[in-house]
Amino acid sequence: MSTTRQPFSLYRFLFQTLDPVHVGVGGYRLGRVDLPIAREPGTNLPKIPGTGLSGAARHYAAIRAGKLRCAGQGGDEEGGARGHCGEVDKCPICYTFGTLKNGAVSGCARIFDARLLLFPVATFRGPVWVTSPRTLADFGLEGIEPPSSGKVRVVKDLLGEGSAETKGTKPLNLGWLMVEVEEKEFIPIQDQDARGNRKDSDNKGKNGNNDCPPKPVTDLFKQLPDYVRRRLVLVGDDLFGTVVNSNLEVRTSVSINPETGAAKEGALFTYEALPRAAFLWVDVIEEHKVPADDGAGGGQTRTPFPWPKKDSEEAGKAYVQPESWKSALDVVRAGFEYFEFLGVGGMATRGFGRLKQLACREVTPRW
Repeated sequence: MSTTRQPFSLYRFLFQTLDPVHVGVGGYRLGRVDLPIAREPGTNLPKIPGTGLSGAARHYAAIRAGKLRCAGQGGDEEGGARGHCGEVDKCPICYTFGTLKNGAVSGCARIFDARLLLFPVATFRGPVWVTSPRTLADFGLEGIEPPSSGKVRVVKDLLGEGSAETKGTKPLNLGWLMVEVEEKEFIPIQDQDARGNRKDSDNKGKNGNNDCPPKPVTDLFKQLPDYVRRRLVLVGDDLFGTVVNSNLEVRTSVSINPETGAAKEGALFTYEALPRAAFLWVDVIEEHKVPADDGAGGGQTRTPFPWPKKDSEEAGKAYVQPESWKSALDVVRAGFEYFEFLGVGGMATRGFGRLKQLACREVTPRW
């Protein structure tokens, strides 16, 4: 039976917020805070739009490649300054993210919204991470039975020692909300041992990419820290949005009058953010514009980028040599890695925005 070569590959990334993350919606809004964060219109759950991720990843990858002119929108600036180089056959940034030059060429990397997977909530038992059946199903873990209405389900021994019957009589607070714990245990992944350890240690992918092997989504979920997997709480889909939006981080700031050093009158404003230690996932699709190798790799090994070796001038500006980038995915990953230090979203100079890339797996698209 012949194998059909796909024109693209789907990769799923797992991120953890290291700081509060504020990606606003532009301007002030009427509501409980002046500056709210971006949300899904249908579920009202917070998200990080793919536009913000793509723009930041492009900028950071351009810095690492010494191609800062290829960051941003790429239009010619005032004074004759040029925008993108537009050399998609030589430039990793224009090749991956696209360019407005030469008739506008689209990139071959598609970065989608960062969606919520686990949300941290304070309880009298310490911090827990809350999720819901629909959230897990969107991530790829389907078949999770929802808890009864108004109740939650927890992983084994979260509430301390005792039998399942004792556990069922104990309440649990999710912030200000008090709920009852079901007797049935929450097991997010069925094929793991009691400690949540992986049984399959082979992480090399079919494309020879050890960083993003083509493992199922269950393997990606197991890359979560052990202390997080031991403190999971499953709530109903109808309750998840309420728990999340009630426990977002809200800060209050005020503008200072530089002449007096005192607060300006009427300059108090509030803004919200995703809290630290939230976990999100992002899909990235890599379009194979470079022909695949027809050699021993069986059509799976991609050829290197078509640009030549750096000249001495560019090499002096670069932080990463392009010879290590063999696909558009490598360029995207290079940008994602700087999220851990330079962050995404607003208020980065006030301690906001850092994201840590935990893992990446190649997943099979749903047809």
